[in-house]
Amino acid sequence: MTSVRGRPAASRPSPVLVLRKAGAVLEAFTPEEPALTARQVQQRTGLPATTTLRLLYTMVEEGFLDRRGDEYLPGLATLRWAAIARRGMDLVSLAQPVLQGLRDTTDESAYLYVRHGLHSVCVSVAESRHAVQQVLRVGEVLPLHAGSAARIFLAFDPGAMESLGSVALPALTSRTITDPARLREIAVETRRAGYAASFEERSLGAVSLSAPVFDDRGSLAAVLGVAAPRQRFSPDRVSSLAPPVVRAARTLSDQLGHSPSAEDSPATVRPT
Repeated sequence: MTSVRGRPAASRPSPVLVLRKAGAVLEAFTPEEPALTARQVQQRTGLPATTTLRLLYTMVEEGFLDRRGDEYLPGLATLRWAAIARRGMDLVSLAQPVLQGLRDTTDESAYLYVRHGLHSVCVSVAESRHAVQQVLRVGEVLPLHAGSAARIFLAFDPGAMESLGSVALPALTSRTITDPARLREIAVETRRAGYAASFEERSLGAVSLSAPVFDDRGSLAAVLGVAAPRQRFSPDRVSSLAPPVVRAARTLSDQLGHSPSAEDSPATVRPT
């Protein structure tokens, strides 16, 4: 059995259990009572006194809580995450009617992705009414080098391309591009076009077309697009689907307070 600093692995607390206890501590605070003593936290969580004190000390050290005299209250880290979560919720709530409109216009499933490190995460979907459709799920996590959404992230999010520099890129299908140099070339092409289409790069039979969504600071906030089965989405259809996708992305960008510029608003929409 392995050990850490001389202590058997079996005696270490479960990370999940520790997180649950920390979560219980945070749940003890309410808008009506944002500051609590250690005794009040212990009573509300039901945790042993020694465990409560140890958690409070650690959470203060990590910025999850602040201590003022004998009382504890949510720290700057917690407040910052709350602001980020609120911003994300605003994005999703604004996006849903835009996605529904795009779904109705194109008759295909519409989606919204945000980047999380080396992956893109689906945060909103408006499903096609076709009996046969490309299945999309909220919470689905995709690699950052395959698919049209990935191309948008690589083209418009400086941190996205940098994040791929030190990792191996797996081939998900025979069409997946794994050469970083080629991905950089595609990123340049995508930025010039203002949108991206991909055919079976992520999974066989899956086709998608995506465009960038910008926030009020001009940064890439998300990627919006449509997905369809290969049988309904030929390369010839790109020219007809690109304009409504780009318009929907710009509509959402406008709602987020973005001011269009020549840099991220291509004069023409053309196939890549």
